[in-house]
Amino acid sequence: MSGVRDLIRGSEKVIDHYRVLLAGTKNEKERELYRSRIEREERLLEELRGGLLGRFAAWHAPPCRSTGWTWRPETSRGNPMRR
Repeated sequence: MSGVRDLIRGSEKVIDHYRVLLAGTKNEKERELYRSRIEREERLLEELRGGLLGRFAAWHAPPCRSTGWTWRPETSRGNPMRR
């Protein structure tokens, strides 16, 4: 999972860099170029975050308060609930 976190950090840095470049542009064509790159990178970043959160939630689900049972993806072929 650290690989995904590294990708997220890198993507955030790229967005920050594009914002710096956007602030220093001289014409509308450059502004539009950097805005579109920022938007694209933000979409990719959201996909990365969504995938990371989905994996984290699936593997680290908290136990049920009433039964104490926890979802375990590795047992999904048999009984997905296990103490």
